[in-house]
Amino acid sequence: MVMELLLILGFTLPLYDGISPTASGELSGHLELSQSYLEKGEYERAEIELEYFRTVTPQIVAQFNVGQMLVYSKGLWLLATRQGEKDLFHKVVGEYLPRAAVLDPKNPEIYLFWGNCYLQKGDMPEAAGCFNDALKLKPDYAPAYLGLAQSIFQQDPLKASAALQKALEIDPDLPDAHAMMAMIHLMEENHQQALESISRSLDKNPDSVFYRAVQAGVYYLSGEPDRFKQACDDIIKVNRRPAVFYLTLGNICLRRLLYPEAQDFFKKAIEFDDKCWDAYVALGINSLRLGVGYEADGKKLLDESFRRDPFNITVYNTLKVLDAIEAEFATITTTHFHIKIPKADRILLEPYLEELLEGCYDKFSKLYQFTPEPGLVVEVFNNHNDFSVKTLGLPGFSALGACFVRTFLVLSPTVQEQLGNRFHWGAITTHEFMHIITLQMSKFRVPRWFTEGCSVYAEKLMAPSWGRESDLEIVKALQEKKIQPLAVFSRTKAVDILHTYLFSALIVEYIHQRYGMDKISRMLVLWSQGRKTEDVFKECLDKGVTEFDKEFFAYLDNEWLPKRNLKEFNVHFTKAKEYLRQDKYPEAITEFNRAKDAFRTYMKPQDNPYYYLVRIYEETGDTVRLTAELEDFVGVNHLDFNARLKLAKLYRTSGQRDKLITLLKETAYLEPANIQLHSYLADAYQQAKSYQKAVTEYSIAISLLTRLTDSVKRNTVISDFYCNIAEIYIESGNKIQAKDAVLSARKYYPQNQRIEKILKLCE
Repeated sequence: MVMELLLILGFTLPLYDGISPTASGELSGHLELSQSYLEKGEYERAEIELEYFRTVTPQIVAQFNVGQMLVYSKGLWLLATRQGEKDLFHKVVGEYLPRAAVLDPKNPEIYLFWGNCYLQKGDMPEAAGCFNDALKLKPDYAPAYLGLAQSIFQQDPLKASAALQKALEIDPDLPDAHAMMAMIHLMEENHQQALESISRSLDKNPDSVFYRAVQAGVYYLSGEPDRFKQACDDIIKVNRRPAVFYLTLGNICLRRLLYPEAQDFFKKAIEFDDKCWDAYVALGINSLRLGVGYEADGKKLLDESFRRDPFNITVYNTLKVLDAIEAEFATITTTHFHIKIPKADRILLEPYLEELLEGCYDKFSKLYQFTPEPGLVVEVFNNHNDFSVKTLGLPGFSALGACFVRTFLVLSPTVQEQLGNRFHWGAITTHEFMHIITLQMSKFRVPRWFTEGCSVYAEKLMAPSWGRESDLEIVKALQEKKIQPLAVFSRTKAVDILHTYLFSALIVEYIHQRYGMDKISRMLVLWSQGRKTEDVFKECLDKGVTEFDKEFFAYLDNEWLPKRNLKEFNVHFTKAKEYLRQDKYPEAITEFNRAKDAFRTYMKPQDNPYYYLVRIYEETGDTVRLTAELEDFVGVNHLDFNARLKLAKLYRTSGQRDKLITLLKETAYLEPANIQLHSYLADAYQQAKSYQKAVTEYSIAISLLTRLTDSVKRNTVISDFYCNIAEIYIESGNKIQAKDAVLSARKYYPQNQRIEKILKLCE
């Protein structure tokens, strides 16, 4: 939580109604005066007023009533925020607010302020708990609903609307609620609605630095430079050192993925107020996203922030992850990437990761005719919480990858068991790299649906089988009239998997095939110039969005859907399964193939024509047709590991070495921790005399085996693999390494009869 929200949400609320002027006037007077100075940018004078709260003795505090305790807590919290004093933060939350709650357990304002304290420190669960406690005491307490909305907003802005609407139902004129609604409209790119909402806030308080910053943010994002400049000039009349103004602008830019521009605003905030610690935090975290050359500065800023405030959850979590990266990760430098990878996963992933990333770089930089900025950083996480914290500063982010400026993050495939979810690591990595291209080309102004569409389509371009098996979902959505026209769904920024990812990928593919890749590249360039989507379509495709919609849906009806005839498919599929139940294999085979012809990419798991045909050919021992069927299946499905392993065994038995290598290299992106996969691949490379690759694959297999429980069977296999490595070294003329390998074989299983024979060859 940043300073502007502390000022707006935490301290502009009415003071406790029960404070008598004679008993508490001095306390509230110093608090109100300090707030006034802060709003005007007179920070030194504000701190002089706030120092008063430090002079209050414990004896006086012990005599406070609940109202005095609450005002005192607010004053101390503001002082701690200005001075960066961790002990004061702790006293407020750990001592004074609990005392206030004892003095008056039914006072909702205590829990409201308490929640805002946690909100500022980034502890969203605790904040939400406090706001809910306030609502238990006062169910119609609009500020508490606003606080709930804010705690949700920090993790998912578009899900905060429900709580926010509740606050506005209770108090339609609540200015802070309208300001937050304006922020949500900004995330949705509904600039006119954002302007209307923030105008309602400014009607109540035209001198609010935060409200003016939101209004300026609307001008900035909607491409109105003159009005934006005027807003920046005018703010000086209200606040001569408007740090919160620029901090807010930076945060608005972050919400719209304008990371480089946010950086400049954060720096300006610090220039105006060198005690704007929230700007230091924001600048530090954002620096971590900018690639090589910025990370050290980001870490330094966060270290300084933590020294002053160890209770900021976002800072604490981020530094903890950075420490883990430093201690537990290895850095691999390739031609275009700096790869940070857990040491435990390095031997497993490095051989594939470098080849994949450089392959993505070459393919898509040529396809889009764009060279990404240098200094690209890739971070691979084998802990989902660490990944989430590095992305958002908090756990709970459900994605598998994230992309920023010159940095992108992906999950290691070794985390699949932790998640209980299989994913294709190669496709995810390709997806995130593609964001580097589209975001940089568009200067981060590409619409969300378009960049996601390009990334999903990139998976398919990298390998045809990597395209997500989404056809059935889209067909059903079209039949049920759930697909919205582009002109409709492109206006919302909600993360709608169907539209934002799957359907958008179809649109990008259509533009590529019908108009050419140069048009897609040009669209990204026009967005980088601040052009509106309607103008981008007209210039590049010679038609507006609505006209394009008509053309695209006509393509779906006349070309795409006829190849995915679900009605015809169901007729043949139902007949086929009935024949199968009757053991009428020839008839079943015929109908399953007809179903495939009607809808080749129908991919319901373990209930599709390929699955049943494979079963039939396995039962009848027809290896020729089984091989062909499995080849068809893996060509349209990138997530079925068992089918790929079956095909690998068939290739191995029939001596189709090159096909085996190609298949297993791709399968390693799906489940790289499979020992049999690496054993087969090592053997195939050895036969092909690709000795270095063979040694690499045997080494991976050995590494995986050593993680298993010690046993004679395990040790025998490890010994054999070391003997294979030794034989490779002998064949390539390296007797010293051959001897090292065979001695390792002896360590695991001395009885291996191959050992002595190989040792003689090493002499």
